[in-house]
Amino acid sequence: MKIFFISPDERKLWNTAGDRAPLGIGYLSSYCKKVLGIDTRIFDLNHDSEEDLFYSIKNEKPSFICVSVTTPSYLECLRLVSEIRRVGYDGKIIAGGNHITDNPYEEFTQKNYDYAIVGDGELAMKKIVSGEAADKVIISEKVDVNTAPWPDYGGLKFERYWLTLEGKKCAMIIGSRGCIYSCAFCGSAKIKKWRAREVNDIVNEMKFLMDNYKIEAFYFGDDIFSFDRKRVFEICKLIRERLGTVKLRIQTRVNLVDPEMLAELKLTGVDVISLGLESGDDQILKNIQKGATVDQARKAVRMIHDSGIKVKGFFIIGLPGDTRESVMKTIEFAKEINVDYVDFYLYTPYSSTPIWNNPEKYGMEIIKPVDSNWNEYYQVNPKDFSPKVWKVKHSNLSEEEARELMDLAKRTVMKQGQTK
Repeated sequence: MKIFFISPDERKLWNTAGDRAPLGIGYLSSYCKKVLGIDTRIFDLNHDSEEDLFYSIKNEKPSFICVSVTTPSYLECLRLVSEIRRVGYDGKIIAGGNHITDNPYEEFTQKNYDYAIVGDGELAMKKIVSGEAADKVIISEKVDVNTAPWPDYGGLKFERYWLTLEGKKCAMIIGSRGCIYSCAFCGSAKIKKWRAREVNDIVNEMKFLMDNYKIEAFYFGDDIFSFDRKRVFEICKLIRERLGTVKLRIQTRVNLVDPEMLAELKLTGVDVISLGLESGDDQILKNIQKGATVDQARKAVRMIHDSGIKVKGFFIIGLPGDTRESVMKTIEFAKEINVDYVDFYLYTPYSSTPIWNNPEKYGMEIIKPVDSNWNEYYQVNPKDFSPKVWKVKHSNLSEEEARELMDLAKRTVMKQGQTK
């Protein structure tokens, strides 16, 4: 038995496509190899060619092909599956990834894939390959993050990725999965569970990457890195003991930092902390169930700066209840706190989020895709930071006003020295 794992070509979507490894399929490939004893291959089509993929399918005849599907790459993945069938593949094709978790019963998913995985893929893959999967849609159990093996770095050909942090070769690393908060615009709002890896195992993985791939910096992909304060100190202590000097970047919330923790993070090598600030208006933060206030954000940014760490702030224009006045407050707030790096996004509805599921409650009308054309439903980091067509009808802002405010934010806040 052999399984192919495929990450689609997203170079038409993102300027930075291909800079970091697709760790999701890296984890699944490693699980299938080390736990299930199955041979696997990984194809990242940001780097590998479709010709090589099709040649390998025809010659190696994998029993299963698993495709990682993001929302804006949904149609691209369907095109790819069609081409895979056209070259004569008659095995089973599995869809996984965030988009499938949110929309497993979508018409084109049901027509084009043999299985759709909802949630963590590891135990669902075990059911599929063992023949125990009774239904097309598999609601997977959450994997124990301390029994899941590290990503398949060899299969990913990890040396080809070029992510950098402060000029140093950088690797993404996942120290925990999940989030317990309820932000109405966020796909993590439905998870309500945080699962942390054992600290020693995280640092062992970092050491492996430094020794084998010359990694000098790490970007933790955890939603709420500092959720467990005691654990943060344990990670920092062990990194300093085992790894010496490394550059680190984390992301967390404004209510999960304090001066003592920040001093420890700075000492350990944290150079940048990313914060979802969203708005400079308390009522808007309340509308989106942020669980934080403008004053908390202001104090958090000040504390981080006082510790000698840089801040990257994320803001969204067009949130529920936003008006021209509230957006101007957000722009002025972003200028006031002087974040070092900043992204402004035009709000885009994300399927399965609280706003998507109940838009009327939030004063929104969502423009849903026609024929599953999700190409412009960006969650983060599109090339121009806003879709060509705004996907909502807002109670207070026209599309023209929202875009005008986006332009103003870019001109006045994304000044020299700050990055997108």
